[in-house]
Amino acid sequence: MGERDITKITDYPLIQKLAQSLWQRETYGHGVAIMVGAGFSRSAATTMDKSKALPLWGNLAKKIAGELGESEQIDPLRLAQMYQDYFGKQQLYDLLKNEIDDEIWEPAELYQQLLTLPWTEVLTTNWDTLLERAARNIHEPIYDIVSKQEDLASCYSPRIVKLHGTINISNDLIFTQEDYRCYPQKYGIFVNFVRQVFVENELCLIGFSGDDPNFLQWIGWVRDNLQTNVRRIYLVGALNLSSAKRKYLESLNVAPIDLSPLVADIDNRDLQHKIAIELFLSKLSQLEVKKFWDWQPTSLYKLCNDDSIDMVSGKVDIAPEEILSALIKDRESYPEWIICPDSLRSRINVQISKLRVFISDLSELNETTRSRVLYELVWRCEIIFHYNMDKDFRTMLLAICDPASESGISKKQQLEIALYLLKYTRLAEKNSEQQEIISKTSKILKENSEYWSESLVELAYHQILVARDELNYPLMEELLDKINGVDPIWKLRKAFILSEIALYEESANLIDKAYQELVLSYRNNRNSIFILSRLAWAHLLKSVADKALRKNNVLEFFSSKYSQQKCDPFDTIYFLRSEVSDYLEKQKKPMIEPSFEPGRFKDNSKKVHFTDLIKIHPAILFDSVGNTVGLPIRWCDYAYTSNIAFDIANLIDISNWQRFFLLIHITDDDKSEQLRKIFTRLKIAQMPYDEADKIVQCCFNAIGYWTDKRINIPNSKQQEEPTLVYLRVFIEILARFQVRLSPDDAKKYYSFALELAKDQHCIYLCLKNSINNLLNYSLKSIPTAQHNELLVDALDFPNTNNWLNPVIHHPGERKEDKELDLTIDFLINNVLNEKQNSKLNIQILDRLLPLIETGFLSEDERSQLVSNIYGQNFDYKQLPYINEVYPSFFLKIPPEEDTKQICSLIQNEVFSEQPSDDLIFLNKLINTLLYTKDGLIPSKKQAIDYFDYFTSCKHNKYSNDLGMIFMGIDSNTIARYICQILYYLSPYLPKEFLNQNNFDKLYRFYLENDASPYIIRAFIPFVLIDAQWNEQIITMIKKGLKSKVELVVGDAAYAILDWGSELSDKTVIRPLIDKLIYRVESARLIGLINILPVINEMLNKDWLTKQDINVLIENLPEIYTDSSYINFNDEDSEAITISGIRVACVKLARDILKRSSAPIPELQNILEEARNDALPEVRFAELDEYFE
Repeated sequence: MGERDITKITDYPLIQKLAQSLWQRETYGHGVAIMVGAGFSRSAATTMDKSKALPLWGNLAKKIAGELGESEQIDPLRLAQMYQDYFGKQQLYDLLKNEIDDEIWEPAELYQQLLTLPWTEVLTTNWDTLLERAARNIHEPIYDIVSKQEDLASCYSPRIVKLHGTINISNDLIFTQEDYRCYPQKYGIFVNFVRQVFVENELCLIGFSGDDPNFLQWIGWVRDNLQTNVRRIYLVGALNLSSAKRKYLESLNVAPIDLSPLVADIDNRDLQHKIAIELFLSKLSQLEVKKFWDWQPTSLYKLCNDDSIDMVSGKVDIAPEEILSALIKDRESYPEWIICPDSLRSRINVQISKLRVFISDLSELNETTRSRVLYELVWRCEIIFHYNMDKDFRTMLLAICDPASESGISKKQQLEIALYLLKYTRLAEKNSEQQEIISKTSKILKENSEYWSESLVELAYHQILVARDELNYPLMEELLDKINGVDPIWKLRKAFILSEIALYEESANLIDKAYQELVLSYRNNRNSIFILSRLAWAHLLKSVADKALRKNNVLEFFSSKYSQQKCDPFDTIYFLRSEVSDYLEKQKKPMIEPSFEPGRFKDNSKKVHFTDLIKIHPAILFDSVGNTVGLPIRWCDYAYTSNIAFDIANLIDISNWQRFFLLIHITDDDKSEQLRKIFTRLKIAQMPYDEADKIVQCCFNAIGYWTDKRINIPNSKQQEEPTLVYLRVFIEILARFQVRLSPDDAKKYYSFALELAKDQHCIYLCLKNSINNLLNYSLKSIPTAQHNELLVDALDFPNTNNWLNPVIHHPGERKEDKELDLTIDFLINNVLNEKQNSKLNIQILDRLLPLIETGFLSEDERSQLVSNIYGQNFDYKQLPYINEVYPSFFLKIPPEEDTKQICSLIQNEVFSEQPSDDLIFLNKLINTLLYTKDGLIPSKKQAIDYFDYFTSCKHNKYSNDLGMIFMGIDSNTIARYICQILYYLSPYLPKEFLNQNNFDKLYRFYLENDASPYIIRAFIPFVLIDAQWNEQIITMIKKGLKSKVELVVGDAAYAILDWGSELSDKTVIRPLIDKLIYRVESARLIGLINILPVINEMLNKDWLTKQDINVLIENLPEIYTDSSYINFNDEDSEAITISGIRVACVKLARDILKRSSAPIPELQNILEEARNDALPEVRFAELDEYFE
């Protein structure tokens, strides 16, 4: 047989049968194990000494018989036993070592061929180490080595199991008659293991002859116990069997595969075996059956031949019908993954791009072919989640999607096209064309459900997803009952929607049902990727639901169960994470990249990428995967893909609504980092008004929905907690968006916040912060002149401990109002909390303080309040309630208007205390020093003592105090407090104290704390006493103006103002004023938030020259434009100050205009634009009506 065609031999059908079991283990429910004998080593091993060959049983028997002087015909096992009995066990082992000489042999190519086949187990009776050494270079599969019985417990299949020991490793080598007799008892674990292998797998024996003692013994041991239960055993090799021998083997349930006809022309017996094994292993590899999960879309270029390609133009001429046939074949053989594996989606994308090349104009095709090609395109676009189609493609699809018209495709396929068009509308721009497509396709799906059983549930699910996109919770809930499809995936999708409305127990029950259905289905059809891919997602979802609901028996998820068939959900999740991360990295890449060469750069903004492939935006991919399998971003308190969603929310090219939508699903806390980063003040200011308004309306409706849920839900902690989470997040977002509202809308939401705060279903500490923010931010979006409209509601708010306390700081003028009078009387009469031993009711006091400070209270009300606080006949010996309020409070409402005596008591209370770095003391001291204008000043001695203490180094000993560190207070914080105190104290130091020695003390402190505000201003009293320090102070101010710390720049600027305010001749500070004007002229934004207000005060004090004012007029419009919100992002250091700069520009422009007799259009434009600014502090700046 010259050509050695293995398919022509008699036993070839057995090879095919063996190959089926080997390659289709999943189909047949069992695999193939192999047992390797000495004949394989002899054929497959190589050595430098070509005269050597590894010994077979016959060779060893001949060697032993010679040394014993016995006949070679004696049973080899008996010969070995005789040798051991005569010479001893060690001598026998030495003989084996010398004959085998394991170290000189290397595994050749046949070992590679053998071990790369998918055997379930590799068993061997060989003593050499060739299999183990060969396995080291095999990376698929990876073999564990079992050298002794005990290894079986810790090794995993596939294993190489050394049944008879290993030279130089094992203490016992199985060789003698006695070894074989005792083997089942001594090595029972191995025998049982091999029996199990024989039961579960078919067995291939290679490297054995029909007379091999190993072969005969193992067949006997197995048959003794298993009898007819053993699977088929294949004995492979150039066996050269006689009919009788074949019949004998078959009686032992051994199917011989005799390869001798293939090598009959070879006279070298060893070469015969080697070539026969090579042919056998090669054929097994060739007979590999392609796994159904190894599906690949056809490369359309493979349809081309040389004649179909124009070598000049590169155009390809293939019949559309031939392309269509290949596309249909691909679709029909697709294994129906619920989510197509990532690598295959990429290949399908390539196929679509090549199809566009091969069929560039679909309109040239006949109607039937065009419809069929369009359907194939739609099927592929669905698989890769591509919905962003052009108008021509939409038009063609609309023309063929109605079953009422014949188009050459099935009615079900027409409905699938209609559904694809409907899905497109979720991502399309909202316009008349989109509405027309929605109307037409919805009608088609509704009226033709008899042609496709899933059409109605698909339509309902699409409508629910649209409602979800809009966060329309009531509509989602209303449509839920329509989600009832046959495919278990509908249970997962319905569970997904249930989780969106916080019905987690119902969601978990549906997931359980889907999982149980799919498990049963998979048991009956283990080859179905359709079932397995759905089961994988159901398994993951159930595992998480079990953990989130804290069930006792949690179903653990194992990727390994699904990875081989490309059904592992984590492959998809990791791919999504990678795609989004790559997109973010490209976004972060700088537009201008410096070159290594000086003065050169690369402009990345002009880089163009050419590709024919469809680009699927990560946000669309993420959304589509979640909707398809029912994967929520967050389920209860378990975050599936929150990190991915947060990264998507940070992409530049997604809409503000998408960010809002993702944020609702990402965060479960009103103080979360995600919320703080996504909806910063700057980002809200940058948002178009209509988008901001849509978010506000959505939050308002959602709060109503979740509040109603709280009222109507049963007492279930499982449902109570999620409703609170939704409420706190929606309320916080609504609070943040108050800055974009008109005063009338802000008033509405202020009242809404008060109603929420009074609702018993919302009185939870976890909601306190967000409702309080809604109160405060809405109040700040109302001009202070209109705050009086809110006064009665705020004062009338129930007084509850540890809850909210609305305070109106600008009550306006008192008007006749009986309800207001009664409310104020009630508060005054309850200013003492009788339930707490007549302590001051701080909440009521906070509401009354603005009324006290603004003179809003009547004389009678004031008298009654004084009486209630101080009691009758106050003796002025000690301040009451000193542990409940700052001492300075009593200056606001002294008894009988006797401020002087109250000041004296406060001075004793505060200034008599020994100075320290204790934060409570520092706060109390600062708070008191703020009231120096009311006569509350320290004595000269007290001022000196404080100065000496705080300018010394004593406060440094607290810088490493652990308690302060845990409270978030460091030495810099303490230093800032001290600088502020020194500034407030310095005007009260006696003149004789303002000498060089004390200047030096302060200067040393300045050098250690020059990054703290207020400290420069503390020097002004020194320089006013003695001009010798002028230059030093000017140097400090100039340095401060150059600082990159805004507060330090402000300190320097205000130092100039403080200094100038005490000088009749401004000559000495004129160069410093020039510096401030220059800073404006330079248009550098840093520091301007403090410099512009200082210049404004100088303008109003007539310190500026006409030239100064002209510079301001020229540069203010540019600064205002440069500080536009759109020019910044949150990472910019100026982002915090730009609204403050705009406020300062508005006020300065206003005051310049007031002083000008002629109109100044540039400045008038600033005022006009500011009235419609995105932020209230700018809108109200002109009239100074912003509530700080």
